[in-house]
Amino acid sequence: MRTILGPFHPDLENIFVEEILKYKQADFLRPLLVLTPSDLLRRRLKILLSRERHLSLLNVQLLSFYQLSLRLQEQRSGMPLELRSDLFLEEALRQIIRTRRPGAEPFAGIEERAGGCAALWQTLRDLRDTGDEIHRIEGIFSGTLAYLFNTWDGSQPFSTVVRAAKSMGYTEPDPRDDLSGMDVARKLIILGREMGLKLELSDVEVESLVPQALAGCTVDEFLERLAEFDGRVLDRLTSARRQGRVLRYVGSVDAAGRAQVGLTELPTAHPFANIALTDNIVRFQTARYDRNPLIVQGPGAGADVTAMGVFSDILKLLHYLPR
Repeated sequence: MRTILGPFHPDLENIFVEEILKYKQADFLRPLLVLTPSDLLRRRLKILLSRERHLSLLNVQLLSFYQLSLRLQEQRSGMPLELRSDLFLEEALRQIIRTRRPGAEPFAGIEERAGGCAALWQTLRDLRDTGDEIHRIEGIFSGTLAYLFNTWDGSQPFSTVVRAAKSMGYTEPDPRDDLSGMDVARKLIILGREMGLKLELSDVEVESLVPQALAGCTVDEFLERLAEFDGRVLDRLTSARRQGRVLRYVGSVDAAGRAQVGLTELPTAHPFANIALTDNIVRFQTARYDRNPLIVQGPGAGADVTAMGVFSDILKLLHYLPR
């Protein structure tokens, strides 16, 4: 079995779809199981295969790692697992590293990249390991949404800015994956769990920027029809400007377990209002950093930044290979 982890680049996504089509074209009744890291990607592949590539999904099962884990557990023991999130794989790997199980040593220095900023994780661990009490974490965790609301000034339609961001590689192949806010919500869950909270996706209040009428259509249709809904976002921008404020897409989680994701109006002097292009910015309010919260900031989107993070992890793993 070949396993591919991480966000899909458009080329990688196309290769994966072509591989599935190759198997089914040889024998359309051939059983095929497709495993994905998340339910979001599972739904994305289902739309790609059935609607855009017109493949019959007869004898094709698409499961997330979480769904597979539950099925295997039911078959083996009949004892239900207390796992409800499609972040199961990430949680399992993190637990193996934390408990220092044999063979986990090479991965101990690898940084999870919620927000695309490795320094974020080191900061969070330093705060936690030195005994600080984390009261609240908030920030702009999507480089895509940071770019959109940094560059959009209302002089052109919001849909035009979305299409431009996609053409520059700042969005996922399907921009709805960014605009839905679910990616930010998942990052909040990971951060919340690092704080010791038992958060699930259903616990996060999410404001989606995807019009309900466009949630189930193809990517091309979504991009073509998004202009029909430009007025909604423009109204929000106009309202914010009347009060001398800016719009930013912010996620937050506090020690009580309250987690929210959505558009927020902020004063122009706020740190989140003064970032560059695709920057992610995260503010930690803790027992030590209470009146003057600790801020971590850095680029959150773009091929160069992503490649740097992957290359950094490869270099760390090389230290564990036999010489």
